[in-house]
Amino acid sequence: MYKVGDELLRIVRLMSQSHSDVRPEARRPRSSATINSVSSARQRTRAQTAAYLLGIRPELPDIIDTAEQHQAPELDKIEFRVPLHTMDRIQSTTYVSKLHSESDPRLDILDSIKAIMDVPNLYEHLGWRVSTARRTDPPHRLLTVHDIDSAFRAARAESSGRRLGHKKVAIEIINTEPTPKEKPAKQRAGRQQEGHAVPQPLKRTYALYLENDDESSDDEPPQEIEDVVTSVHSRYPAMNFRQYIGKMKDRGIFYLSTAAHFNSGFYKEKIGMSEGAAYTFHSYVENAYMKAEHRKRGRNAKGKKARASR
Repeated sequence: MYKVGDELLRIVRLMSQSHSDVRPEARRPRSSATINSVSSARQRTRAQTAAYLLGIRPELPDIIDTAEQHQAPELDKIEFRVPLHTMDRIQSTTYVSKLHSESDPRLDILDSIKAIMDVPNLYEHLGWRVSTARRTDPPHRLLTVHDIDSAFRAARAESSGRRLGHKKVAIEIINTEPTPKEKPAKQRAGRQQEGHAVPQPLKRTYALYLENDDESSDDEPPQEIEDVVTSVHSRYPAMNFRQYIGKMKDRGIFYLSTAAHFNSGFYKEKIGMSEGAAYTFHSYVENAYMKAEHRKRGRNAKGKKARASR
């Protein structure tokens, strides 16, 4: 109220000065020109309002247009491609597109993705990659709101280097442990031979865990859980993984091959690790087991070649 009064007094003073040396027919343009000469948009709006109240200006200023001039432009939204039916054995996997802006709350984006995919809130087998990445590239993890930030940054960086006319970069969401799909009945029937089902090859991930340990006579002895924990503890000492050795043994986990069968949810809920410690331990154990199996397959291949050359 005081600001409007001040503006009124200032306009009155300007008008009184102009009345002393300007002809009557030129007074109205002089006042309008004085008001419009105010440099600040906010001050000009106030002056125009005061002029309207004094009868100098025929209408109020357009405040909405003035506000829109100072409003910061919103960043373009980025497409998130979210898969459906990844946990369904029967329905085929399809994708839906959701647009999100970097101004959207990260937790809302993460919750929306999990709701669309129909996975639990604590589901920890999600990943992401930009649409320009190769299909063979491993996905980035998607566990926390910080991972959403990383996805936005990657998409923006990839978009900035693309020419006009190219397809926009999207963020693809991935279920890293989807439920295997059932084959159609006709395909299953075609694999029956004389009343016996032909065993189907397992996916590579599961085959690594189920390979026969008797294929080679010179296999390395199984790595004991104490050695595994000591190794991961030396790399991440702040997590103090040694405190969990007793609990793992209580549940029958004595060797690396056994520890690799369990996911991070097991180590969190049954062993008592924190979310970060469970994820770190599970990732380390899984990688160690994969390397051990790779060495084993290499030795078996060399043994077969040696026997064949005899």
